[in-house]
Amino acid sequence: MSISKKLLALLLVSTFAVSTSLAAGAVADSNTETGAEQAAQSVEMSTSESSNKLFTAAASSIEFKDNIVMTKVGCSKRLLLNSVPANARLEWRSSNPSVARVDSKGNVTGLSVGTSKITCTASTGQKASCAVGVSAATVGVKLNTNSVTWEEGRSGHFKPTLSSSVKSVTYKSSNTRVATVDKNGLLKAVAPGTCKITCASATDPNKYDVCKVTVVSKTQIKLANPVLVLNKGIAKKAAYTVAGSGKGLSFKWSSSNSSIATVSPTGIITAKAQGNCMITITASNGAAARIAVTVVQPITSIKLSGSKATLEPGHKKTVTATVGPSNATSKSLVWSSSNSSVATVSKGVITAVGKGTCIITCRSKFYSNISVSYKVTVKQAVTAVSMESAVKLNENSTKRLTAKAVPNTASNARLSFKSSNASVAAVSSNGVITAKSKGSCVITATATDGSGKSAKCRVTVVRPVTNVKLNAHTISWNVGKKAHFRPTVTPTTASNISVKYTSSNRRVAMVDGNGLLTAVGKGTCTVTCTAADGSGKKDTCKVTVKQPVRKLTISGGSSVNEGSSIELKAVAAPSNATNKNVTWSSSDKTVAKVSSTGKVTALKAGKATIKCTAKDGSRVAASKTVTVKAVKPTGQKIADYAAQWAGVTPYVWGGKSLRTGADCSGFVCCIYENFGYDLWDYRVDLDMVGDNVSLAKAQPGDIVVYPGHVAIYAGNGMVTHALNENVGVLTTPLSWGGTVRCVRRVVD
Repeated sequence: MSISKKLLALLLVSTFAVSTSLAAGAVADSNTETGAEQAAQSVEMSTSESSNKLFTAAASSIEFKDNIVMTKVGCSKRLLLNSVPANARLEWRSSNPSVARVDSKGNVTGLSVGTSKITCTASTGQKASCAVGVSAATVGVKLNTNSVTWEEGRSGHFKPTLSSSVKSVTYKSSNTRVATVDKNGLLKAVAPGTCKITCASATDPNKYDVCKVTVVSKTQIKLANPVLVLNKGIAKKAAYTVAGSGKGLSFKWSSSNSSIATVSPTGIITAKAQGNCMITITASNGAAARIAVTVVQPITSIKLSGSKATLEPGHKKTVTATVGPSNATSKSLVWSSSNSSVATVSKGVITAVGKGTCIITCRSKFYSNISVSYKVTVKQAVTAVSMESAVKLNENSTKRLTAKAVPNTASNARLSFKSSNASVAAVSSNGVITAKSKGSCVITATATDGSGKSAKCRVTVVRPVTNVKLNAHTISWNVGKKAHFRPTVTPTTASNISVKYTSSNRRVAMVDGNGLLTAVGKGTCTVTCTAADGSGKKDTCKVTVKQPVRKLTISGGSSVNEGSSIELKAVAAPSNATNKNVTWSSSDKTVAKVSSTGKVTALKAGKATIKCTAKDGSRVAASKTVTVKAVKPTGQKIADYAAQWAGVTPYVWGGKSLRTGADCSGFVCCIYENFGYDLWDYRVDLDMVGDNVSLAKAQPGDIVVYPGHVAIYAGNGMVTHALNENVGVLTTPLSWGGTVRCVRRVVD
């Protein structure tokens, strides 16, 4: 919206006084934004005409240099006068302050689009006016504020107004130790101080706006007493200190309930009635702190039910206390004795302790220091009773206790006696105990003067052990073995049937309190089991400890040729083992067998594990792998191997095993298979294998073929063969097989 000078002139008709004196002047154009809360700083841009003078000459009238002044929203101009009366004070006024505002120096600021009449009046009575037209501001970059005062830690965003030519802006702080601003315009107050935040067009640095930022310390109101307890009617001034930006602040006091407590403008709190309320101090910048006030009615008087008493030790006396007023906030009382060795007191109950005099004091516990006294006199009392603490008696026996009161000057030194179980032990009025039956009880001797002093004696009536018998009297163990003794104690109704154990040589065998016997080292010792009741009854056990084998090692070779033998030796550790004998075994007796002395005989090529095991029952064992190396087979070896199975292999029709059974051809094939010859394909045609030789030239290992039967020649007119189910494999004369059809030689 535009405002013409013609319209402004009409606004000024008959309002201007014209001065006869003229002088040259200047108008300073300012783009600075101003406001009541933002007047800390301005940025001025001057024209070629500039002057620091408001007027140029003194006169008898007031005359403006310009009767019509144009400005824009957010901009300021200084209105210059051509003349003004000498020594006159000037007053400036705007007819429309919502459109244009004028300060005491004639600076007019456009606030909104419109017109206003600015009048300058001299203290001498002269005045003049000019018209001010305010048009819309031409915005390049315009911040939403140009001056802020924040407490440290506060943050918030700038919201700039941009012209169509400005697409984006940048922000910069002149002192980031005071305040920072990010690319999105987020302002953060960092520390007390002052700085400038510049918001500029990202493409045209001449288009910018500035905000003055003042950071002050946080205001903190620290109360000397944030919690206050006051007696009714008492007044107290609240003390406080202000930390941070407290300069120039005003403070206001208020009460949440003035019927309980009031507070003056200077912070004097007056307690009015019982109850609780909050007193708040609030700074003009909003900072606040609160005092929790409790108003109480104190006790003002205490009246006791008496003033003195004479007591015997142990006796009690109850004293009643009445407090006033009846509406006291707390009626709690504190009782105390001036000498607790004479008398003690608890909640008004006085207990006489020992001879003497003391003062019992009753005073208010809270909010006041009212107190009253009560005199107590206590006679000489028994201070202790001396007596033996324990007695052990056999059934049906008696004993007089040596009990007496201490001191012997006590007013009443008589004692009374009582048994906790008269069926176990009874006690007479003069302290004689009679043991009745097995068990225990407590005899109590008590002073009869009322002091309550007493002494206790535990009486044990016992039934002794008559015999102890162990469950074993001779033991022979290996080192390390453990087991418990199981003793029999008679009679079973004895008072104490527990026993104790001892060993005559702990390096041989140890025994614990529970009868756990542990074999420690080789040797012999005696373990004694004794009744623990002191009767002397006991029993013994002779313990022999043997040293078991802990480790076995096998020495000797680890390989042997077929048909040969080697000697292995078992070495037992430790060297003092009681029984070093071992047993020997082979994992595969078809490969190698071992004798009871460790002699290994190789039977066929392969591997067998030879194991020796300790005979002492320790189960310690050792093993060694023996490799039997193959030796080129000969007919004699075949014959010898076959002869080993005589009387061993049963006859089984169609069988193929030397162990579980074979027929005649199966036996021959199994024997040759042991030496690496596979004849199974010729099982029914063994007269086709090898070379044919005459019976006269037959050698051990040759195959002898009969009609429907085969055998292995053993030499000297003998053969080994599977005859029938009745006899199995046997070595017999050649003729037992019948007429020889042919002899076949497989191995030379």
